[in-house]
Amino acid sequence: MPHSTKYNSTTLKTKLKRAVTRIQEFNNKKSALTKQQIREIATLLAETPPREEMARIKAEALIRDDSIVEACEIIASSCRLLSERISLVTHSRDCPPDLISSVSTIIWASAVLDIPVLTEIRTQFRLKWGKKFEMNAMQNVGGVINERVAAKLSVQPPSAYLVQLYLERIADQHQVTMSLRTSSDGNALFASALDADDHEEEVDIYVPAYDAGTINQTMASRGRTQSAGEAYIGFDASDHRGDGTASTVEEMAARFANLKR
Repeated sequence: MPHSTKYNSTTLKTKLKRAVTRIQEFNNKKSALTKQQIREIATLLAETPPREEMARIKAEALIRDDSIVEACEIIASSCRLLSERISLVTHSRDCPPDLISSVSTIIWASAVLDIPVLTEIRTQFRLKWGKKFEMNAMQNVGGVINERVAAKLSVQPPSAYLVQLYLERIADQHQVTMSLRTSSDGNALFASALDADDHEEEVDIYVPAYDAGTINQTMASRGRTQSAGEAYIGFDASDHRGDGTASTVEEMAARFANLKR
């Protein structure tokens, strides 16, 4: 059966809803893999001596998978939004300004994520608003892509600081004594990073915080202050997230609660 050459609102809405389901399935698989990765990292850290390099490599993979999951959740939200506004999409000659970021992000992400239905959605948007609109989204012309999604799906490796944070959280979760004091490239670890005075611009990074209280105590012991309900782990903006958005300790703890043994 040949592919349709015309935009179809029913087809688009159906595929947007299907994308939400596919993303949930995709994230469930990633979450199951994450639990396995955490156990493997804990085992490596518990060995005598600790297999530091292998643990760091696996931690980087874990961070990457977690970033993908978070990006997918944002994309799923965009799909829900566009499904609800399908009438506006259908009757707009040009993409409505308040939907450009959501539409463009889905188009861009379709080439990055292995979720075929996103490519089918991209086709509908191309049929609706043209090849030029599609290419502008693919190339992020005008910086219209959701910055958080772009950062989470970036090919850039995570910072040494963030890798160490993951290792320390995993070690705490599995009652493993951390004896690693420096990374392989000589970077200072968690404590040194918190005590550094040269990070003028701070944002909050996403780490697997199993116990918000423990992190709050850690921050307080290093002279960090936090407002009620919003304790933060600060690093230079270029360290990981890079989009100026914040993740509270409570958000992090809730997100990783299902990873406890």
